[in-house]
Amino acid sequence: MSWVNKMVKNIKKLSSEDFREIYSKVPRLCVEVLIKNSDGVLLTKRKITPWNGYWHLPGGGVLFGETLEESIKRVAKEELDVEIKIIKFVKIIDWANNKIAFGHSISLVYLVKIISGEIKLDFQTYLKNSSLLICKSCLITLLSSPLSTSSFG
Repeated sequence: MSWVNKMVKNIKKLSSEDFREIYSKVPRLCVEVLIKNSDGVLLTKRKITPWNGYWHLPGGGVLFGETLEESIKRVAKEELDVEIKIIKFVKIIDWANNKIAFGHSISLVYLVKIISGEIKLDFQTYLKNSSLLICKSCLITLLSSPLSTSSFG
C-alpha cells in the first residue's frame, strides 16, 4: 500500500456541523489540481453541492495537520484515484463573495503530472465518460483571470 493510500485512510475530516460552524467564520484553504496535456486541461463535472452540474478542477480542502503537498496528493487520490507529481504552483483563486459556494474559500492551484494509475472518478463526480472534459480554452481563462474567478459553467 502506498503512503498516499495510508495517509488517506488515517485522515479525520470535520463533521458537516463542525464544517459549517468553523467556515462560516473564517476562510477555508483549498487546493486544486491542474492536469494538462497537449489537448487541454482536465475538468470534472461535479455531482454534489456546491457547484452541482458545473465543470471544475478537481480539488478540496486542506485538512488540519496536512502539508500542502500531502493535501494535493490526497485530493488527486480521492477524486481521481491517481498518484501525482507536483510540477509547480500556478495561482491563487479567491472565492470571496461567491454566490454558489458556502463561505469564503481560497484555492491554491498546482500544476501536476500523473505518475501512476488510471483516472477513476469518485462519488463527487458524475460517473460517466461525459464527466471528464479536456478544455483547450480553460487554461487560458484560468491563467489570465484576476485572483478571483468564476467556475467553468
